[in-house]
Amino acid sequence: MTSQSVKAIVGNASMSREFSATATDGVFETNNLVSAQSGVNLGLEMPGQTITSVQATYTDACGLFRIRDSVSNQTSRYGFATQAGYTCSKSAQIPAYVVKSTDLLQMYTKALNSTPNDSEVLAWVITNAGPEPFGVTTTADDTLTEMVSLITGQSLGDFAFGKRLQKVCIQTETGSNLNKVTVIDQTGGTVWQAFGNHREPGGRGANAYMNGEFMVSIPVQKGFTIKVAVTSA
Repeated sequence: MTSQSVKAIVGNASMSREFSATATDGVFETNNLVSAQSGVNLGLEMPGQTITSVQATYTDACGLFRIRDSVSNQTSRYGFATQAGYTCSKSAQIPAYVVKSTDLLQMYTKALNSTPNDSEVLAWVITNAGPEPFGVTTTADDTLTEMVSLITGQSLGDFAFGKRLQKVCIQTETGSNLNKVTVIDQTGGTVWQAFGNHREPGGRGANAYMNGEFMVSIPVQKGFTIKVAVTSA
């Protein structure tokens, strides 16, 4: 498996700390970022601190971050990383959160895909039950391809049956373009769809974090899938 350097600066308007790790691409659980000052996890470095910003970076391609309780496994905050050198302090703001001693800062990264027409895609799929990381490696340009949970491998309908889909945030690998995102029902019919966009760096886009952020309100049923069409770099 490949790996890459990841870093994050976490804090608020009065204080912040830098965290880093060598992340194994394609996994979440082992990629725990530790303090550059003390070498300990987020929860031990900043217990009780209210944080309002996470500036996370990867080396290349795409990446997600999450703050996760090591005891309950609950994800309290989540977002996207950017390629190093393309951070935006305004876009890195998160809802204020008080760090618990059991919290971990973790990142999920993918390396730039060197195969022609193949693209790495990551997403946060948010229902009324909370956020779930989704993703896919597309193998053909501008062809709708299903994303599944990065944790369970489940489709949208299996993971979120009976829940309401509220938001979808998508990041494609460096230089690629999100053409479309679509939710499809159990009969193959289109429930909802939207166009995507370019993303910096390399895409001449206005946003370095996402190719699209979509607010929706979709009751999820069995057999539902979420698909993306991407054009590779």
